[in-house]
Amino acid sequence: MKVKDLFPKWPLADVCGSGSSGPYPTNAHEVTIANVLSVLENNVFSNFGHGNETVRYGIGVPNGATAEKVAAILKDHAGENLFTIGEIEVPSD
Repeated sequence: MKVKDLFPKWPLADVCGSGSSGPYPTNAHEVTIANVLSVLENNVFSNFGHGNETVRYGIGVPNGATAEKVAAILKDHAGENLFTIGEIEVPSD
């Protein structure tokens, strides 16, 4: 399963975000992973960048084990765009 397969709408249309003063980009090539802040239960909290802004998001995934795997992927691929992240395989147990 790829990261993008975890979400009904990709790229991350249903995440909870804060801090953006402008329109959210609609192209997965426009959004980059800035850093991972934390994992809490089945949520990964990260900063994403687009344009000159950094926006904090909470991404809900199916369970805590998957959240840890997604957090590791985001950490390993900081600076890359969401399109690239979406194509990465989530390791199986």
